This record gives sequence, C-alpha cells and structure tokens, in this order.
Amino acid sequence: MLSASFLRLGSGAIALFYCKLTDVEGTGVFHDLKMRASQDEGQTWDAERTLNIPGNHSQVLLNDSAVRLSTGRILLPTYCGLSPYSPDPEFNQPLISDDDGETWFPSPYRVCRQVTAGGGLSESSVVERSDGSVLMISRTNAGFMFRSESRDGGETWSRPAATDIPASGSPSSLRRIPGSDDILLICNQISQEESRWGFFRHRLTAFISTDGGETWIHRRNLSSMDDRTYIPPTEGGPRGKLEKYSDEVQRSAKMKELGLEDNGVAMAEYSSLLFVGKMAVITYDVYGTGMVGHALHVRILPVEWFYEYP
Repeated sequence: MLSASFLRLGSGAIALFYCKLTDVEGTGVFHDLKMRASQDEGQTWDAERTLNIPGNHSQVLLNDSAVRLSTGRILLPTYCGLSPYSPDPEFNQPLISDDDGETWFPSPYRVCRQVTAGGGLSESSVVERSDGSVLMISRTNAGFMFRSESRDGGETWSRPAATDIPASGSPSSLRRIPGSDDILLICNQISQEESRWGFFRHRLTAFISTDGGETWIHRRNLSSMDDRTYIPPTEGGPRGKLEKYSDEVQRSAKMKELGLEDNGVAMAEYSSLLFVGKMAVITYDVYGTGMVGHALHVRILPVEWFYEYP
C-alpha cells in the first residue's frame, strides 16, 4: 500500500484512498487505486473497492491529494500511463464523485503535455479557488512545475503550462489558507544544475499565491542545504543526463561550487499539509547523512510564518 489520502465525506464518514502494487507476470508492476470508508472515526473500515478507470494502464493518486469541493463533489487528481502496457507518457485524468464516493466517473479530458519522449504529467495536487474554479499543479520532468485549471469542477481542463518555479521531477502539496483567498504551495524548488548533480530534492520550499496561482511569492524553505529561497526561471529546465561522482572528494567539491552544505538532510519530499485553526501541520519524508532509510519530519507552524519573507 502507498500514497494514502484521507478525506472527510459529506456524511461525516472518513474515506481512505490508496494504491496497491500488483506484479503482473512478464510485464512488471501495475498500480491499482483503492478506496475504503469508516463510519466510526477509523475504528473499523468497510470492504476495499477498486476505482480504476478502464484501460491497460496503472492509476495512481498522490498522497494527501483527495479534495471535496464546495459543491460536495469529490475530486481525485489521478494520473495514468506508468504501466508497461502503454507507451504513452504520463497523463492526468481525474476521478469524480457527486454522491459522496458511492459512484465515480473519469474526467473525459486527459491532461497531458506535448512531449516527444517520456515525461508527461503526474503526481498532481488540486485546490478550489475562491471563485469556484480548480487549480492543478503537476510534477513533470521538464524542469518546472506545470499548472492547469478547470472551470467546471474538474471535468475539463486548460492546456498545461509551465509555472515560473524551477523544479525537479517531484510532487507538491496545495491548499487554500483558511479564511483567505491565498493559496499555499509546497514543492522542491531546484535549479537545473542542482538536479543534474543529484541534489534534486534537497530544497523543499513553501510559496504563497495571492492571485489564484498566477504568481508565487513569500517563499520560505522548510528544508534546504543552503539559504536560497528563490531560484530564477532562467536556472530551470530538464536536467539531462544525471552526473555521477567519481568519489566523495568530487562530490564535496561540487557541493562547494553550488553553495550547498551537508546538514544531514539531502532529500526532503512527499509533503502533506493540514490546517488546524491558525496553524499548519506539515509532514515530509527525509533522507540524508547518517540516516538508515528514510524518516518523517513534522513541522507545526503558524500561518504568519509563510508570509514573513518577500
């Protein structure tokens, strides 16, 4: 099981969405999207249901990305195309429910990039804006986060376009600030050169948008190997071939050249975000020097913290 998302339903029940890996003999691993619900605050859970869109492809939902819109509609920004059955690049095709998760139908619109080889859109987060429209931010291998929007509750989407945020191929978290029209985004803001040398998730940055996701300001790092909070768009783009170090001496020299310091955390990724009153509860996975495997960091921050940098 991986990539879990919890969601409070209109009935008061809790829905759990997650992915399961199925090893299909001779073809590799296939991802199935599952759902269960609890009527007693997680003490017991009903039978597992499969929510896949018909077709020979995997279907995956990023952790902590299920949303319930103000209309009551549930929107799951699922993505497909990771299966060995399909040569297509990854694409987003959200799942929608208008009856509190009893039945589901896919968006008739596949949200994808025009690419000549691999690397479409995946691991998306969505947020409902104050005017009822929906903003989607997606992971790509193009060196930038991409955005798309829907004016009909997730059924049709605008053509995806690059934001001005240079990023590695990694996911994001997206939420409205309670009591505000402002949007909070968390993602790995990384330059092309950092990504090319393997530092592709060391900087996890929080951003605020006050114009519905058109621009992003008030950038603050949740985790980083330096103190840079702004990577200009000119430093973004596909990393190309990942460089390899001949030894630790070369790695240390490259870190010095890039202005990075080994502070014990070389990778911070896969965040989750929850607002409790005027506080933000953020979790993210970390990996670094001296760690055996990965660890989970938890940050509890006042909303004002995100506005303290320009």
